Amino acid sequence: MQARSEIGLLHQRLENFELHSGKEPNKKRITFRNVYLKDNLPSEKSDDRYGILFRVEPLPDRRVPVSVTRKRGGAALLAAQHTKHDAAALAAEPGFQCLSPPQKEVLRRLYEEASPQWFCDLTTYEDPVPNRSVQQCGAYQFRCGKETLFAGLIEVLYEMRNTLFHGELVPTKEAVICYEPAFRLVRRFLDCVA
Repeated sequence: MQARSEIGLLHQRLENFELHSGKEPNKKRITFRNVYLKDNLPSEKSDDRYGILFRVEPLPDRRVPVSVTRKRGGAALLAAQHTKHDAAALAAEPGFQCLSPPQKEVLRRLYEEASPQWFCDLTTYEDPVPNRSVQQCGAYQFRCGKETLFAGLIEVLYEMRNTLFHGELVPTKEAVICYEPAFRLVRRFLDCVA
């Protein structure tokens, strides 16, 4: 099988079998739909819509001040400060509950953009490179560029390795089936450097 077909098969199997890495409370599902790609530097994210100023300002000490204020009169609709980036804590804020659905969506987007780590859905993310083609991998299309897909694949394989190595995997038939395309991909990598 070609490497692209193996990537598509691995994606299909990860979607059909929930493979997790890490332990509670940091446990996360291994998938091409939520892949860690890099750390982000703290930078303020803001948006001015609906006569409201939305601001998320991550600080170097990991605190995350969030504010939503009316431009006219300066009334605060939401003013919060979290000790770390936590989307669930933001959604639980009383001021967040009072925002309209479109306002919540703007704030969620800004909060995600301000995350200290960049997680990406490789099936829908489009690299900002002109004339970039869609990566056809078996029956699946990945809209990201080749370099982003390769970086995401390495991260997925590394998480799968960690789950297996650290004894977090319950050995079932479904889990073994999930690892088959990963094994063949790693073997292809090793053949290239041998």
